[in-house]
Amino acid sequence: MSELVDQLQSSNPEVRHAAIAAAAGTSSPAVAEILVDRLADMGCPEPERQLAAEALAKSRLPEVAAMLLPKLGSEAAFTRTMAAMGLGGQSSRDVVLALIKSLTDSVNTVRNWAERSLLGMGAAVREYGVEALIGLLSHEVTLSRSPAARLLGVTHDRRAMEPLIKMAESDSDWLARMGAIKALGD
Repeated sequence: MSELVDQLQSSNPEVRHAAIAAAAGTSSPAVAEILVDRLADMGCPEPERQLAAEALAKSRLPEVAAMLLPKLGSEAAFTRTMAAMGLGGQSSRDVVLALIKSLTDSVNTVRNWAERSLLGMGAAVREYGVEALIGLLSHEVTLSRSPAARLLGVTHDRRAMEPLIKMAESDSDWLARMGAIKALGD
């Protein structure tokens, strides 16, 4: 493990990148901490930050959630995006609700990665997120309503039927209506 830690901290980018790939799905809190630091380091090249996020997304360590959740509140959009990506391997109530909240972020890539991460945790979204997603169906921003509708479709939760039908029939925006129609078809 100490060899991997040394490689993750190497000054050679090729060595670091190989180490990040090797660290994917880590079960070591120390390695996860280095990856989270890399993901949030504004001085680190964006491709390397993304590699770190991808590696973290394969980890089931609860410490990853504890380290990444605060990053969703970063002022830096790229850091929020990478945090949303990195949380893809988690499935706690706090993670689900934080990613649902990220569906209202002002930056499209943050919303997109929040949705992608949520799509990968269907059972957890069904267990913890249905009510919050139903609440988003009336959000003022279409690009927050439509992913909420799509995610509700994946949950197959009956509580969402009536709100989705209403959205499909009467939402003022075609994209939101299409999201609701797709959700109802799922």
